[in-house]
Amino acid sequence: MSLVRAGADRRSRRAPVGPRDGPPCQVREPTPVARRAYGDPMTPLFQVVLRGYDRRQVDQVIEIAENAVDQPDVAASARAVQAIADFRAKPLVVLRGYDREQVEQHLLQLSAVLAGSR
Repeated sequence: MSLVRAGADRRSRRAPVGPRDGPPCQVREPTPVARRAYGDPMTPLFQVVLRGYDRRQVDQVIEIAENAVDQPDVAASARAVQAIADFRAKPLVVLRGYDREQVEQHLLQLSAVLAGSR
């Protein structure tokens, strides 16, 4: 008499795992911080610490500000200054995020560059 648990037959009849059907995965554009890690000199590489700023939120603000620095458009500079002000008004602090002091220092530098370009 063999001892087989109930349901063992159902598990053994699973379809073999093979290549998945469907569309290929989509590759996202690297974030500014990821680009910095691969040699983009304009984007800082912040340390990830406990109780830091939300990485996505910081990446978005920095991307807006750095794009405005690259463009001579006054409206883009105004949008970037507003994005930095909005971030400073309500920064999102998460369990693991970018070092707050490093982010603040870089935002001060970007604000000074943007103020000079207006």
